[in-house]
Amino acid sequence: MKAIMIGLGLTVLASLSNATSTIVAHFETCDHFIIDGPAGYTVVQWFSGHQPVVGDTLQTVLDPLQKATQVVRYANTPLATTVWVESFHEAGRQPLSEIKDPCQCQ
Repeated sequence: MKAIMIGLGLTVLASLSNATSTIVAHFETCDHFIIDGPAGYTVVQWFSGHQPVVGDTLQTVLDPLQKATQVVRYANTPLATTVWVESFHEAGRQPLSEIKDPCQCQ
């Protein structure tokens, strides 16, 4: 039983490592973006590196619960960027259109 659970855990990790994310929105008032990943939407602030644009595919899956800077790698290119994770919105819980612009609160 323990071997089966370890095997399932490795399968989940392998599928997440092969997963991609896509930049689906950009808040025009500042450098905040929404990334659509396997677990839901993550609002990030661009920090340094390649400036993201809507439609970019990322090969790095963010840890949305770690509010810190994280390095993101782009699919099919050596480009990378560093982002700050602002907030996470679990898949199926909130439509993309209802995520508020974090820059409007400043």
